[in-house]
Amino acid sequence: MAAASASAAPDRHIIPVNALFHDDGTVVPTAMECETIDGVAGVAMEGHATFTGKWQGAADYKACFYRGLPNLPLGTEYFYGTETFTGSVDGCGTGSMTYKLSDGYVSPNVDPVTGQRSGQQIWQISPGGGSGDLAAVNSGSGGARFTISAVGENAGTFTGELRCQP
Repeated sequence: MAAASASAAPDRHIIPVNALFHDDGTVVPTAMECETIDGVAGVAMEGHATFTGKWQGAADYKACFYRGLPNLPLGTEYFYGTETFTGSVDGCGTGSMTYKLSDGYVSPNVDPVTGQRSGQQIWQISPGGGSGDLAAVNSGSGGARFTISAVGENAGTFTGELRCQP
């Protein structure tokens, strides 16, 4: 009979994510380098969002924004970047954690009633990018859906799951 492995990974528990966010739309240029995609140069910006729900706190982000990519419908905006959340996560504790933002899109279609457009993005935890209790969050991913006004104010919901050590 084989002996149990002493190097087995510690148990992790899965925490469902359902967090609301709000960004007032205030962004400023940043020194982040953006790649050129299909001949279109990205514009690097940084901003701030607040979170409520299963995540309580705030996040600072840096992202590259693109308009006019030839492979997307006219008027669609594309973005990617990184975001660092600082605060508390139900079931995981307090501290900070960093995640990548990818495949971010904002529709060119404006809702005739609200004047807003819709958007979505994917997020994925960057292992080793945390502090405090949230340093134990080494994996997790999900999506976000949001609405955005003509002045950039946006709000929506992060969903998915995190894995953190008990």
